[in-house]
Amino acid sequence: MSDKDEILRKRAERHNAKALEHARKAQAAKKALSEVERAADTRRKVLDGAHIQTEALTNPEIAALLHRLRDEKLISDIDRALFGLAPLSEEEKNRRTAKRDAARRRKDAKLEPEVTRKAKEMEAA
Repeated sequence: MSDKDEILRKRAERHNAKALEHARKAQAAKKALSEVERAADTRRKVLDGAHIQTEALTNPEIAALLHRLRDEKLISDIDRALFGLAPLSEEEKNRRTAKRDAARRRKDAKLEPEVTRKAKEMEAA
């Protein structure tokens, strides 16, 4: 191998190492942002839940709505028991699970263009 080839090979190695390091840093930043967003989302849910439960104590309409939503949306026996709801039959669990999964797929399909745009923006940064 000539000296020129060796210099080019070393340059390519340095370039590849820098590219890998940049990719690792971008992935770490993306993960950190995802963790921050997830923590913020959890906090919002906790605060919303606390406010709604407090309101339900004094507002029968809110209490009835909350009970109806829990009865409609909660599927697992453990979750339902937490709120004093009767377990569902296996047939009803399967029906509700299929309905929930279909709704999630529709939501994901709507969000996909936005997620792709954000990912491209992060890669460009």
